Amino acid sequence: MKSTQQLLKNAIGNEPPHGTQKGPSNAELDALAARIVNYLFAELKSIFPAWRSALPTDMDEQLAKKTWSKAFIENELYREDQIRYGLKVARCQNHAYFPSVGMFIQWCQPTLEDLGLPSVRDAYLEACRKAHSISEAKWTHPAIFVATRDTGVFDLRSKPEAEMYPKFQSTYMKVYQRVLRGEDLSFELPKALPPASVSKPMGTEAGVSAVAELRKKLGLPKKEDDHERP
Repeated sequence: MKSTQQLLKNAIGNEPPHGTQKGPSNAELDALAARIVNYLFAELKSIFPAWRSALPTDMDEQLAKKTWSKAFIENELYREDQIRYGLKVARCQNHAYFPSVGMFIQWCQPTLEDLGLPSVRDAYLEACRKAHSISEAKWTHPAIFVATRDTGVFDLRSKPEAEMYPKFQSTYMKVYQRVLRGEDLSFELPKALPPASVSKPMGTEAGVSAVAELRKKLGLPKKEDDHERP
C-alpha cells in the first residue's frame, strides 16, 4: 500500500508549475489542480467523518471539487509541502465537519512562528540594533539579515520608525514567502572573515640558518658567521 506522502507526490508530480519561462498552460493547471483536489477530498473525508453534511450527493461533491480547483489555481497552491502542512493542521482540528476551501488554504500557510521566524516587530527591532554592523552581527534567523539588507541599512539607521517599520514589514513578508517556498537563506549570510594571521619575528638562530640555507642554494661559499654571530 502506498504511503500518504507517495500518493501526494503522485497527485502533484515531480515539478510544480513554478519558475518556468513559458509557464504552464491553463489545461495543465486545471489537470494538476484536479489531481490535487481528488487526492485531498479522499484524505479529508477520512479526517472529517461528518463530511456528508457538506457533500450530501455526488453532484455536490463534483461542484465542490470544481470550486476547490479554481481556488487552488487562483492562490497558486500546488506545492507538496504546503498541502502536507494543510493536512497536518486538518488532523489537529477538534470538529468532524468538512472544511471550506478558504479554510483549508489558510491551513496551508504556516505562520512566521511555525517556520521558526521571529515576529515582524521582533525582527524589526533586531534589524535596527544590528544595522550598524550587519556583516559582523549574529542573526536570530537568516531571514532577518536578508530583510535588513533589502530594506536598506542606511535607512534603518537614519530614518524614523514611522517610515521604516512599514517598509521593513513588507520586505520581511516577502522573505517569509521565500522561506515558505523552502529556500535556504543561510547562503546569503555574509561569510565570516578568516582570522588575521600574526607573523612572528624570526628568531636569531632560525634567521642564521635560513641565510646559510639560502647561500647553499645559490652556491655561495659558507661564511663563518652562518652559525655563529660575532
